[in-house]
Amino acid sequence: MKKKNRLAWVPMAAVSAVLLSILVFLYAKTQSFDESHYFEDIAVLRHLQQLDAQGESDVLKSRIGINTHYDALAGNQGEVARLMEQLQSDADTHKHDESGQAGRLAALQRAIQEKTALIEQFKSNNSVLRNSLAFLPTAAADVQQSLGRSGSAAQPVFRQLSAGVNRLLLASMLYSQSPTGDRGAEIQGELSQLETGLHLVPADIRDGLDIFRSHVQTVLREQKRVNELLVGISSAPTGKLLDDANDALTVEQQQAEAEGERYGRYLLIFSAVLVALLLYAAIDLINSHSVIRRVNEELVGANETLEQRVQDRTMALNASETQLHQITDTVPALIAYIDAEQRFQFYNLAYEERFGLKREQIHGKTMREMMGDELYETERGKIEEALAGYAAQYDRVQQTADGQLRDYVMQYFPRYGEGEDEGKVLGFYSLGTDVTELKRVDRMKSEFVSNVSHELRTPLTSIRGSLGLIAGGVAGELPPMAKNLIGIATSNCERLIRLINDILDSEKIESGKMRFDMQQVELQTLLAQALSANEGFAGQHKVKLALEAPADVVRVHVDSDRLTQVVTNLLSNAVKFSPPESCVRVRVLGEGSGRIRVEVADSGPGIPEEFRKRIFQKFSQADTSDTRQKGGTGLGLNISRAIVERMGGSMGFTTQTGVGTVFFFDLPEAAALPVQAPRIAEDQGRDGPARPLILVCEDDPDIARLINLMLDKGGFDSDMVYRAAQAMEQVVRRPYAAMTVDLGLPDLDGISLIRSLRHEERTRELPIVVVSANAEAGELEFNNQPLAVSTWLEKPIDENLLILSLQRAIANMAEGRPRILHVEDDLDIQRIAAAIAQDFATFEFAGTLQEAREQLGKHHYDLVLLDLTLKDGSGWELLDAIEALNPAPPVVVFSATDVAAMESQRVEAVLVKAHTSNEALLRTLQRVLDESEWGTVHPPLSI
Repeated sequence: MKKKNRLAWVPMAAVSAVLLSILVFLYAKTQSFDESHYFEDIAVLRHLQQLDAQGESDVLKSRIGINTHYDALAGNQGEVARLMEQLQSDADTHKHDESGQAGRLAALQRAIQEKTALIEQFKSNNSVLRNSLAFLPTAAADVQQSLGRSGSAAQPVFRQLSAGVNRLLLASMLYSQSPTGDRGAEIQGELSQLETGLHLVPADIRDGLDIFRSHVQTVLREQKRVNELLVGISSAPTGKLLDDANDALTVEQQQAEAEGERYGRYLLIFSAVLVALLLYAAIDLINSHSVIRRVNEELVGANETLEQRVQDRTMALNASETQLHQITDTVPALIAYIDAEQRFQFYNLAYEERFGLKREQIHGKTMREMMGDELYETERGKIEEALAGYAAQYDRVQQTADGQLRDYVMQYFPRYGEGEDEGKVLGFYSLGTDVTELKRVDRMKSEFVSNVSHELRTPLTSIRGSLGLIAGGVAGELPPMAKNLIGIATSNCERLIRLINDILDSEKIESGKMRFDMQQVELQTLLAQALSANEGFAGQHKVKLALEAPADVVRVHVDSDRLTQVVTNLLSNAVKFSPPESCVRVRVLGEGSGRIRVEVADSGPGIPEEFRKRIFQKFSQADTSDTRQKGGTGLGLNISRAIVERMGGSMGFTTQTGVGTVFFFDLPEAAALPVQAPRIAEDQGRDGPARPLILVCEDDPDIARLINLMLDKGGFDSDMVYRAAQAMEQVVRRPYAAMTVDLGLPDLDGISLIRSLRHEERTRELPIVVVSANAEAGELEFNNQPLAVSTWLEKPIDENLLILSLQRAIANMAEGRPRILHVEDDLDIQRIAAAIAQDFATFEFAGTLQEAREQLGKHHYDLVLLDLTLKDGSGWELLDAIEALNPAPPVVVFSATDVAAMESQRVEAVLVKAHTSNEALLRTLQRVLDESEWGTVHPPLSI
């Protein structure tokens, strides 16, 4: 029964809702029929009719000449515009009849606008007309006065002009009152007659007549235009349109009044029905009061249960959040969640501790407020990238609460919504890892590597260079035992250098600092040079090397030194693990798709199965005991693969136990370079004197005479002096080809004399041969400048050696030896570099930046050999001073540390000490000199 009663309420409620809606509609309709606004609009229209009638009257007055100004016509235009704006506003508000009245008002508006435009034009033209009419009598009086002053006023021509001016004045005034065609023709005729007599009057009278004539023409022209505008103004249909609008609005007002009465009757009827229905509903509600009370009690109980469940759920969420905070607070990293408005909604304890902020100082704050404007603008791009849905990572330096600058690696991970927000970025998670200590360790590692590079490579370069010079015979023929010991030392020195280079190269590869000088090279030529360089090593193991390459030239875009390092490494491994009397083959194959493969195949034991997966790892060796016998660090293959990959290639291997192993690498093939004509050096030979003049400085007259006789027999002329002071005076008087010096002079020792000669510009490059019983001791004392003296000869004098030394010294000078400034603070490196290049260049030295700047300011050098690590700064600081010279000598860097690619562009070549052999240094110096300005005026040194 109760259910049935509840169902009975449904149609009753629906009927009540319908009735209520109808009543609301009817009430709104009755209220919408407000007749007051009709009366207001009708009053506005009638006012407009009055203004329009007044305007028509003013137009009529203007046409018959009663009005002579335009204010009467234009005076009511502002009021008309205001009334039209009010009328249009009322029409938009009440919307009487959108299809009828709106159109009539629009037509009326257009007509009024057109009439207003005509009135404005009338104002302009009437102003010009009235100005000319006002000035016309004055202009006529000026003309008559000018004619009266003229001495020939009694002449007929002047009398005619005076009469014509009076007639034109009268006709123009009459034309302005009644602009008929006859009067216009009359004025035109008078103007023509006036124009025919202008050339007969003086210039001053002619100017007055031109002004008068101009005003008459203006009156004639503008009066006609003004009358036309008045006709247009009077013909505007504004009166009829105002009448139509007024009549239509009156009819609409009457219709609205009748319709409002009809809707009022409907409202009364439906109100009575609704009241009856509401009385019935009230009676039924009173009967259902008990049911409502019971339902209310049930709702209260359900609400209490719901509140308890919400409270339990809230406690669980709080516990979960507390647990989450406990977990994240133990993490030393910065963890936070930032919403789409860039506000902090979650963060761990690290934020509060690192930045000294309380929880209320962080929660809800924006990232700009937390980071500051400067840091925020720097990282803004990464924040926007995360909010766009992309993970972002970057390094950031930020100051903590105690003023320390800490390094962080920041990572942003976007958070996407679910359900309706699926695919939408709601914010992002932020993870900041403090890497300050890691960076400090990395800097310590870099500094350690730099120290190792300088402190080990520099002395090893000296040792290897010295051993190479000794083995080459620079110190004379060595006994067999000494040769054997020198060979052992050289071999172990090279082994130590390779070990250090491998360790440093591995570190540079890891840090991405290894420099690559990519150039297009011929692969066959590079491989042939690598095989030639390793022939000696292969011969020690009784292994042959063979190159199998196509006849066509194959070019690749690589760093030739790095690729040679890779090939040398593969050849070394192949030779070490190949049996005696076998052959290691290097093959060049085309892989197609622009790729070239180089294979290094041996016939060794192969690579064990368990070692193949880690063969390219650092310090990996197949068999520790076997490797001890073969030698090696386990870094070579790791470095080689990294080098090949940096050059755009790949490396791999194939192996078969008991058969052999093939290591290969693929490189992209490069296009052929355009062929250039070789540069032909001009022969710059010089003709020297038939008998060079030698100055002999010897304190013992007998020995001086002996040297004189030896020189005469050898084809030299000579002068003899016995003291250092005499030598300094004599070298100024005559040009000498060379000089011999004894170290034991009575007034000044020979070492000091040589230094004094080297400080003088005239004798700076004079070849000097020391002939002394203490030559060996003097050489040791003077070894910081090894090339200040050409040759050191011990007494007793070997005649042939004396003549040969002078001939070689003079020949070197006659050939035009280049001057090289070696900027190096290690005296051993100075001596070795100079000894390597002693046959073709003159070396001078500077141990500091200050010394180098002074020498560059005083003397010209053909090349600068530059060390980067000096006692008073970096060698790079000297480049600006070198580049400012005119001409600027080329620079070759010869240092223990490598150089970045961008920095290497400022110099001609970069040589790393431990990587550079004596021959490589010699070839580089010769090549750079040949390509420089020095090489354009001297024969090439590298032939």
